[in-house]
Amino acid sequence: MSVVTCGGALLLPQVANASCAVGQSDRLLLWCAIERGQDGIIHPADGADFHAATVREGYLDQNAGTYGTAYVTPTLAYSGNINGGNPTGVLELGDFRFHPDESYEKTEGWLLGGAIGAQRRQSVGPGRYLDFAGGVSAAYAPAHETSVNSAFFVGCSKNHMADWWYADACYSAWAHKKELSEGVQQQLAFEVSKAFSSATNHHHLASIGIREEFDENDSQTQLTTSILTVHSKNFASYVGFALGEEVEGGALAPRTEVEVGLMTVLRDRSIELSVEYEELAGGRVLGFDREDDAWSIRASVELTKSLSLDVGYSEVTSSIDYYSGGTPLIALRFEPYAF
Repeated sequence: MSVVTCGGALLLPQVANASCAVGQSDRLLLWCAIERGQDGIIHPADGADFHAATVREGYLDQNAGTYGTAYVTPTLAYSGNINGGNPTGVLELGDFRFHPDESYEKTEGWLLGGAIGAQRRQSVGPGRYLDFAGGVSAAYAPAHETSVNSAFFVGCSKNHMADWWYADACYSAWAHKKELSEGVQQQLAFEVSKAFSSATNHHHLASIGIREEFDENDSQTQLTTSILTVHSKNFASYVGFALGEEVEGGALAPRTEVEVGLMTVLRDRSIELSVEYEELAGGRVLGFDREDDAWSIRASVELTKSLSLDVGYSEVTSSIDYYSGGTPLIALRFEPYAF
């Protein structure tokens, strides 16, 4: 990948091409900008973003590609299950009817809180680096006088191999503690990616990978594939697909996952729309099979440079009606204060 000499690239006269940064991927941004340029000269719409990406990816200066920051941010979101409780209503299994204890039912409402964390990138060569991120958050639900605490850690080795091929390996862990539930989830993932173009002004980053997800009780292997595309007219799209193996022991686990996303910038404000579908199977409840179909739709709008609004809706249709239902998705995302 010969982009080192392009850091101080000259700019062509202003053209109608949209910014390559709309795809929110430095790797795709670099490929897109070079493809849309002429003789190594970068279009004005991509000039500043292109230079910043070459620095972040460690192509200009390995020392400049090593950096870190800590941050703090407030949180405000609506939760469909604050306490980690059971669904409401009557559980019907065949001719049997169960009336669960109401004190163990889920509660809904607003969560107010904050998060603090840190992230660091350690460059180990042009296009090769180690990424680390971790943080903790705490939120309180005034209407129910209960709290939700969580923590996460992510560590990745990301590597440009040759000819716009990449190989990445990541470990992730998440932990949560609610009034009625707590748990830790972990994931190991390996992914190979390739940047390419299919037509004028249509640039892609395609990936295929394998991941292992596990918690205290079960583990599952999943095969994944995705493609991120920057189109013309300041527009990008994402399609992701995953297949999961059957999990023994009566555990409900995802067998198929599909996600489609659209991204654009309008009046200097980012707008995103995503639709997700998940098929879960393998569950057993007192000897009865459980299978779920879960759908969600979400829109994110950048209201200001420091505030974004997420709105959406999720719904589950289960073979056991007790587990069916829907909930709104609402959150305000604040720009973290870095220090």
